[in-house]
Amino acid sequence: MIGEGSAADVARELAARIDLLVLELLPGGHREGHWWRAGDLDGSPGRSLLVNLSGPRRGRWKNFAGDEGGDSLDLVAQSRCGGDLRAALAWGRSWLGRKPSSPISGSSDRRPADLRPPTLEETQRAVATIWNVARPLQRGDAVTRYFAGRAIDLAALAAANYGRLPGVLRCHPNLRNEESGRCWPAVVAAIANPAGELAAVHRIWLAPGSRENPDTGKMVKAPLAAPKRSRGSYTPGGIIRLWRGSSGRPWDAAGGDETLAIAEGIEDALTVAQAWPYWRVGCGVSLSAMLTTAVPAAIGRLVLVADNDPPFAPSTTLLRRVRQRFRDEGREVWLLRPPPAIKDINQLIQLGYGIGTASLGLDNGE
Repeated sequence: MIGEGSAADVARELAARIDLLVLELLPGGHREGHWWRAGDLDGSPGRSLLVNLSGPRRGRWKNFAGDEGGDSLDLVAQSRCGGDLRAALAWGRSWLGRKPSSPISGSSDRRPADLRPPTLEETQRAVATIWNVARPLQRGDAVTRYFAGRAIDLAALAAANYGRLPGVLRCHPNLRNEESGRCWPAVVAAIANPAGELAAVHRIWLAPGSRENPDTGKMVKAPLAAPKRSRGSYTPGGIIRLWRGSSGRPWDAAGGDETLAIAEGIEDALTVAQAWPYWRVGCGVSLSAMLTTAVPAAIGRLVLVADNDPPFAPSTTLLRRVRQRFRDEGREVWLLRPPPAIKDINQLIQLGYGIGTASLGLDNGE
Protein backbone atom coordinates (compact mmCIF):
# COMPACT_ATOMS: atom_id res chain seq x y z
CA MET A 1 0.00 0.00 0.00
CA ILE A 2 1.18 3.51 -0.72
CA GLY A 3 0.89 5.66 2.37
CA GLU A 4 -0.64 9.12 2.45
CA GLY A 5 2.72 10.54 3.52
CA SER A 6 4.32 9.40 0.31
CA ALA A 7 1.58 11.03 -1.72
CA ALA A 8 1.90 14.21 0.33
CA ASP A 9 5.65 14.29 -0.29
CA VAL A 10 5.13 13.90 -4.03
CA ALA A 11 2.50 16.66 -3.98
CA ARG A 12 4.95 18.99 -2.19
CA GLU A 13 7.76 18.24 -4.65
CA LEU A 14 5.43 18.77 -7.59
CA ALA A 15 4.26 22.07 -6.09
CA ALA A 16 7.88 23.18 -5.69
CA ARG A 17 8.24 22.78 -9.48
CA ILE A 18 4.78 23.93 -10.42
CA ASP A 19 6.08 26.44 -12.98
CA LEU A 20 7.52 23.49 -14.96
CA LEU A 21 4.65 21.15 -14.20
CA VAL A 22 2.02 23.44 -15.73
CA LEU A 23 4.04 23.55 -18.95
CA GLU A 24 3.85 19.75 -19.00
CA LEU A 25 0.20 19.36 -18.06
CA LEU A 26 -1.40 22.52 -19.43
CA PRO A 27 0.70 23.55 -22.46
CA GLY A 28 -2.01 25.78 -23.94
CA GLY A 29 -2.16 27.98 -20.86
CA HIS A 30 -0.40 31.23 -20.06
CA ARG A 31 0.90 33.09 -17.04
CA GLU A 32 -1.05 35.93 -15.43
CA GLY A 33 0.85 37.29 -12.44
CA HIS A 34 1.19 34.47 -9.91
CA TRP A 35 -1.42 32.33 -11.73
CA TRP A 36 -1.25 29.89 -14.65
CA ARG A 37 -4.50 30.17 -16.59
CA ALA A 38 -5.84 27.54 -19.04
CA GLY A 39 -9.18 26.56 -20.48
CA ASP A 40 -9.52 23.04 -19.12
CA LEU A 41 -7.68 20.02 -17.73
CA ASP A 42 -6.57 19.03 -21.23
CA GLY A 43 -4.45 22.18 -21.29
CA SER A 44 -6.44 24.00 -23.95
CA PRO A 45 -6.21 27.81 -24.15
CA GLY A 46 -8.82 29.60 -22.10
CA ARG A 47 -9.54 31.15 -18.70
CA SER A 48 -11.55 28.64 -16.63
CA LEU A 49 -8.68 26.84 -14.91
CA LEU A 50 -6.30 28.61 -12.50
CA VAL A 51 -3.14 27.20 -10.89
CA ASN A 52 -1.35 29.09 -8.14
CA LEU A 53 2.37 29.48 -8.95
CA SER A 54 3.64 31.07 -5.74
CA GLY A 55 3.04 31.69 -2.06
CA PRO A 56 1.66 29.34 0.60
CA ARG A 57 -0.97 27.97 -1.83
CA ARG A 58 1.60 27.19 -4.53
CA GLY A 59 0.39 24.20 -6.57
CA ARG A 60 -3.28 24.57 -5.59
CA TRP A 61 -5.69 24.83 -8.51
CA LYS A 62 -9.34 25.39 -9.33
CA ASN A 63 -11.33 24.56 -12.45
CA PHE A 64 -14.30 26.89 -12.33
CA ALA A 65 -15.93 25.25 -15.35
CA GLY A 66 -16.12 21.85 -13.68
CA ASP A 67 -16.06 22.90 -10.00
CA GLU A 68 -12.90 20.84 -9.42
CA GLY A 69 -9.72 21.64 -7.55
CA GLY A 70 -7.02 20.34 -5.28
CA ASP A 71 -3.26 20.16 -4.91
CA SER A 72 -0.57 19.48 -7.52
CA LEU A 73 -0.98 15.68 -7.30
CA ASP A 74 -4.72 16.05 -7.86
CA LEU A 75 -3.89 18.15 -10.93
CA VAL A 76 -1.79 15.28 -12.32
CA ALA A 77 -4.54 12.79 -11.52
CA GLN A 78 -7.27 14.79 -13.25
CA SER A 79 -5.28 15.96 -16.27
CA ARG A 80 -3.25 12.84 -17.03
CA CYS A 81 -4.57 9.81 -15.15
CA GLY A 82 -8.37 9.90 -15.32
CA GLY A 83 -8.64 10.75 -11.63
CA ASP A 84 -6.55 7.73 -10.52
CA LEU A 85 -4.33 8.94 -7.66
CA ARG A 86 -2.17 5.81 -7.68
CA ALA A 87 -1.40 6.33 -11.35
CA ALA A 88 -0.79 10.01 -10.64
CA LEU A 89 1.67 9.10 -7.90
CA ALA A 90 3.61 6.86 -10.31
CA TRP A 91 3.51 9.59 -12.96
CA GLY A 92 4.70 12.19 -10.45
CA ARG A 93 7.60 10.04 -9.30
CA SER A 94 8.62 9.44 -12.90
CA TRP A 95 8.42 13.14 -13.77
CA LEU A 96 10.43 14.09 -10.68
CA GLY A 97 13.03 11.48 -11.57
CA ARG A 98 13.11 9.87 -8.14
CA LYS A 99 11.01 8.58 -5.28
CA PRO A 100 10.01 11.39 -2.90
CA SER A 101 12.15 11.78 0.18
CA SER A 102 10.56 11.06 3.54
CA PRO A 103 11.79 11.01 7.15
CA ILE A 104 13.42 7.71 8.09
CA SER A 105 13.00 6.49 11.65
CA GLY A 106 15.24 4.01 13.37
CA SER A 107 18.92 3.32 12.74
CA SER A 108 20.89 6.23 11.29
CA ASP A 109 22.70 3.98 8.80
CA ARG A 110 19.52 3.27 6.81
CA ARG A 111 19.48 4.87 3.37
CA PRO A 112 16.64 7.30 2.55
CA ALA A 113 14.00 5.81 0.27
CA ASP A 114 14.82 8.23 -2.53
CA LEU A 115 18.46 7.01 -2.69
CA ARG A 116 17.73 3.33 -3.11
CA PRO A 117 17.56 1.87 -6.62
CA PRO A 118 13.98 1.71 -7.94
CA THR A 119 12.33 -1.67 -7.92
CA LEU A 120 11.49 -3.41 -11.18
CA GLU A 121 7.81 -2.64 -10.60
CA GLU A 122 8.55 1.07 -10.07
CA THR A 123 10.66 1.19 -13.21
CA GLN A 124 7.97 -0.53 -15.26
CA ARG A 125 5.38 1.96 -14.01
CA ALA A 126 7.66 4.86 -14.91
CA VAL A 127 8.22 3.45 -18.40
CA ALA A 128 4.48 2.97 -18.93
CA THR A 129 3.80 6.50 -17.69
CA ILE A 130 6.30 8.09 -20.07
CA TRP A 131 4.86 6.10 -22.97
CA ASN A 132 1.24 6.84 -22.10
CA VAL A 133 1.79 10.56 -21.64
CA ALA A 134 3.62 10.82 -24.97
CA ARG A 135 1.37 11.38 -27.97
CA PRO A 136 1.17 9.52 -31.30
CA LEU A 137 3.09 11.34 -34.01
CA GLN A 138 1.37 14.07 -35.97
CA ARG A 139 2.69 15.92 -38.98
CA GLY A 140 4.42 19.10 -37.87
CA ASP A 141 5.06 18.08 -34.26
CA ALA A 142 8.49 18.37 -32.66
CA VAL A 143 9.45 14.78 -33.56
CA THR A 144 8.53 14.94 -37.25
CA ARG A 145 10.34 18.29 -37.47
CA TYR A 146 13.42 16.78 -35.85
CA PHE A 147 13.55 13.90 -38.31
CA ALA A 148 12.88 16.26 -41.23
CA GLY A 149 16.00 18.13 -40.15
CA ARG A 150 17.83 14.80 -40.36
CA ALA A 151 16.65 14.36 -43.98
CA ILE A 152 14.06 11.76 -42.97
CA ASP A 153 10.59 12.30 -44.43
CA LEU A 154 8.19 10.49 -42.11
CA ALA A 155 5.24 11.55 -44.25
CA ALA A 156 6.76 9.70 -47.21
CA LEU A 157 7.27 6.63 -45.03
CA ALA A 158 3.67 6.89 -43.88
CA ALA A 159 2.53 6.94 -47.52
CA ALA A 160 4.16 3.53 -47.91
CA ASN A 161 2.47 2.34 -44.71
CA TYR A 162 -1.21 2.96 -45.48
CA GLY A 163 -0.82 6.55 -44.27
CA ARG A 164 0.33 5.55 -40.77
CA LEU A 165 3.33 7.15 -39.10
CA PRO A 166 5.55 4.70 -37.15
CA GLY A 167 3.52 3.66 -34.12
CA VAL A 168 6.55 2.81 -31.99
CA LEU A 169 7.58 6.48 -32.02
CA ARG A 170 5.75 9.14 -30.03
CA CYS A 171 6.17 12.81 -29.20
CA HIS A 172 6.38 13.90 -25.58
CA PRO A 173 5.64 17.65 -25.40
CA ASN A 174 7.59 18.26 -22.17
CA LEU A 175 9.60 15.37 -20.76
CA ARG A 176 11.70 16.02 -17.70
CA ASN A 177 15.43 15.52 -18.12
CA GLU A 178 17.44 14.61 -15.02
CA GLU A 179 20.68 16.14 -16.31
CA SER A 180 19.27 19.61 -16.84
CA GLY A 181 16.48 19.50 -14.26
CA ARG A 182 14.04 20.89 -16.81
CA CYS A 183 11.57 19.69 -19.40
CA TRP A 184 12.10 19.46 -23.15
CA PRO A 185 10.06 17.98 -25.99
CA ALA A 186 11.31 14.49 -26.76
CA VAL A 187 11.21 11.55 -29.13
CA VAL A 188 9.94 8.54 -27.18
CA ALA A 189 10.50 5.12 -28.76
CA ALA A 190 9.06 1.85 -27.48
CA ILE A 191 11.59 -0.92 -26.91
CA ALA A 192 9.86 -4.29 -27.11
CA ASN A 193 10.95 -7.45 -25.33
CA PRO A 194 10.97 -10.77 -27.24
CA ALA A 195 7.25 -11.23 -26.45
CA GLY A 196 6.46 -7.90 -28.11
CA GLU A 197 5.61 -6.16 -24.82
CA LEU A 198 6.78 -2.68 -23.81
CA ALA A 199 9.99 -3.25 -21.85
CA ALA A 200 11.64 0.17 -21.95
CA VAL A 201 11.60 3.55 -23.65
CA HIS A 202 14.35 5.32 -25.53
CA ARG A 203 14.25 9.11 -25.30
CA ILE A 204 15.82 11.85 -27.43
CA TRP A 205 15.39 15.32 -25.93
CA LEU A 206 14.87 18.09 -28.47
CA ALA A 207 15.22 21.87 -28.71
CA PRO A 208 14.34 24.45 -31.37
CA GLY A 209 17.12 24.90 -33.90
CA SER A 210 16.06 28.45 -34.79
CA ARG A 211 15.71 31.12 -32.13
CA GLU A 212 14.11 33.42 -34.68
CA ASN A 213 11.30 30.97 -35.36
CA PRO A 214 11.05 28.63 -32.35
CA ASP A 215 7.52 27.38 -33.05
CA THR A 216 7.99 26.16 -36.60
CA GLY A 217 11.77 26.09 -36.93
CA LYS A 218 14.04 23.11 -37.19
CA MET A 219 14.32 20.87 -34.12
CA VAL A 220 17.68 19.46 -33.04
CA LYS A 221 18.89 17.45 -30.07
CA ALA A 222 18.74 19.44 -26.84
CA PRO A 223 22.05 20.98 -25.67
CA LEU A 224 22.79 18.25 -23.15
CA ALA A 225 25.79 16.06 -22.45
CA ALA A 226 23.49 13.04 -22.91
CA PRO A 227 20.46 14.01 -25.05
CA LYS A 228 19.69 10.32 -25.65
CA ARG A 229 18.87 7.95 -22.81
CA SER A 230 16.89 4.78 -22.27
CA ARG A 231 14.78 3.85 -19.26
CA GLY A 232 13.76 0.35 -18.32
CA SER A 233 15.30 -3.08 -18.70
CA TYR A 234 15.35 -4.28 -22.30
CA THR A 235 18.17 -6.82 -22.37
CA PRO A 236 18.25 -9.58 -23.30
CA GLY A 237 16.27 -9.37 -26.49
CA GLY A 238 14.95 -5.81 -26.71
CA ILE A 239 14.56 -3.95 -30.00
CA ILE A 240 12.63 -0.98 -31.40
CA ARG A 241 10.41 -2.54 -34.07
CA LEU A 242 10.40 0.38 -36.48
CA TRP A 243 9.36 -1.01 -39.85
CA ARG A 244 7.66 -4.20 -41.10
CA GLY A 245 8.83 -3.95 -44.68
CA SER A 246 6.88 -4.89 -47.78
CA SER A 247 5.44 -8.06 -46.22
CA GLY A 248 3.54 -6.06 -43.59
CA ARG A 249 3.46 -9.14 -41.40
CA PRO A 250 3.72 -8.82 -37.61
CA TRP A 251 7.24 -9.01 -36.26
CA ASP A 252 6.98 -12.55 -34.98
CA ALA A 253 5.44 -13.72 -38.26
CA ALA A 254 8.37 -12.53 -40.41
CA GLY A 255 9.07 -14.83 -43.34
CA GLY A 256 12.26 -16.49 -44.48
CA ASP A 257 12.26 -14.41 -47.68
CA GLU A 258 12.63 -11.15 -45.75
CA THR A 259 15.72 -9.06 -45.04
CA LEU A 260 16.03 -7.49 -41.59
CA ALA A 261 18.22 -4.40 -41.18
CA ILE A 262 19.33 -3.48 -37.65
CA ALA A 263 20.89 -0.13 -36.81
CA GLU A 264 22.26 1.14 -33.53
CA GLY A 265 20.40 4.46 -33.72
CA ILE A 266 16.86 5.46 -34.68
CA GLU A 267 18.06 8.02 -37.23
CA ASP A 268 20.13 5.44 -39.12
CA ALA A 269 17.32 2.89 -38.94
CA LEU A 270 14.77 5.32 -40.40
CA THR A 271 17.27 6.32 -43.10
CA VAL A 272 17.49 2.68 -44.14
CA ALA A 273 13.70 2.23 -44.04
CA GLN A 274 13.34 5.30 -46.23
CA ALA A 275 15.86 3.97 -48.77
CA TRP A 276 14.79 0.31 -48.69
CA PRO A 277 11.14 0.30 -47.54
CA TYR A 278 10.75 -3.34 -48.54
CA TRP A 279 13.20 -4.38 -45.80
CA ARG A 280 12.12 -4.98 -42.22
CA VAL A 281 14.01 -2.51 -40.00
CA GLY A 282 14.77 -2.41 -36.29
CA CYS A 283 16.84 -0.29 -33.93
CA GLY A 284 19.01 -2.12 -31.42
CA VAL A 285 19.72 1.04 -29.33
CA SER A 286 23.36 0.06 -28.68
CA LEU A 287 25.90 -2.38 -30.06
CA SER A 288 26.23 -4.12 -26.70
CA ALA A 289 22.45 -4.64 -26.59
CA MET A 290 22.58 -6.04 -30.12
CA LEU A 291 24.57 -8.98 -28.76
CA THR A 292 21.26 -10.29 -27.42
CA THR A 293 18.68 -8.65 -29.74
CA ALA A 294 15.82 -11.05 -30.44
CA VAL A 295 15.48 -11.69 -34.18
CA PRO A 296 12.54 -13.60 -35.69
CA ALA A 297 13.59 -17.22 -36.13
CA ALA A 298 12.64 -17.30 -39.81
CA ILE A 299 14.89 -14.38 -40.77
CA GLY A 300 17.90 -15.75 -42.59
CA ARG A 301 19.37 -12.51 -44.00
CA LEU A 302 20.51 -9.63 -41.80
CA VAL A 303 21.95 -6.23 -42.69
CA LEU A 304 23.94 -4.60 -39.89
CA VAL A 305 24.09 -0.83 -40.30
CA ALA A 306 27.60 0.19 -39.23
CA ASP A 307 29.28 3.50 -38.45
CA ASN A 308 32.72 4.44 -39.73
CA ASP A 309 34.58 3.83 -36.49
CA PRO A 310 38.39 3.40 -36.30
CA PRO A 311 39.59 -0.21 -36.84
CA PHE A 312 40.68 -0.72 -33.23
CA ALA A 313 37.92 1.21 -31.49
CA PRO A 314 35.89 -0.69 -28.85
CA SER A 315 32.78 -0.22 -31.02
CA THR A 316 34.50 -1.97 -33.92
CA THR A 317 35.31 -4.92 -31.67
CA LEU A 318 31.71 -5.03 -30.50
CA LEU A 319 30.46 -4.99 -34.09
CA ARG A 320 32.62 -8.03 -34.85
CA ARG A 321 31.05 -9.84 -31.90
CA VAL A 322 27.55 -8.91 -33.08
CA ARG A 323 28.31 -10.16 -36.60
CA GLN A 324 29.73 -13.40 -35.27
CA ARG A 325 26.76 -13.95 -33.00
CA PHE A 326 24.36 -13.85 -35.97
CA ARG A 327 26.65 -15.94 -38.15
CA ASP A 328 26.80 -18.57 -35.42
CA GLU A 329 23.00 -18.71 -35.63
CA GLY A 330 23.34 -19.70 -39.27
CA ARG A 331 22.22 -16.36 -40.71
CA GLU A 332 23.60 -14.55 -43.73
CA VAL A 333 25.10 -11.27 -42.50
CA TRP A 334 25.66 -8.17 -44.65
CA LEU A 335 27.25 -4.88 -43.62
CA LEU A 336 26.04 -1.47 -44.71
CA ARG A 337 28.58 1.34 -44.29
CA PRO A 338 28.81 4.95 -45.41
CA PRO A 339 31.77 5.91 -47.59
CA PRO A 340 35.06 6.98 -45.94
CA ALA A 341 35.02 10.25 -43.95
CA ILE A 342 31.22 10.01 -43.44
CA LYS A 343 30.27 9.19 -39.86
CA ASP A 344 27.09 7.21 -40.46
CA ILE A 345 24.31 6.49 -42.93
CA ASN A 346 22.13 9.34 -41.73
CA GLN A 347 24.94 11.88 -42.11
CA LEU A 348 25.38 10.60 -45.65
CA ILE A 349 21.92 11.72 -46.72
CA GLN A 350 22.09 14.91 -44.66
CA LEU A 351 25.11 15.91 -46.76
CA GLY A 352 23.08 15.34 -49.90
CA TYR A 353 24.72 12.13 -51.08
CA GLY A 354 22.62 9.33 -52.52
CA ILE A 355 22.19 6.27 -50.37
CA GLY A 356 23.66 4.30 -53.28
CA THR A 357 27.09 5.68 -52.42
CA ALA A 358 27.08 3.53 -49.26
CA SER A 359 28.81 0.17 -49.26
CA LEU A 360 26.59 -2.89 -48.89
CA GLY A 361 28.47 -6.16 -48.90
CA LEU A 362 28.32 -9.70 -47.57
CA ASP A 363 30.25 -10.03 -44.34
CA ASN A 364 33.37 -12.07 -44.95
CA GLY A 365 34.17 -12.48 -41.29
CA GLU A 366 37.28 -10.31 -41.25
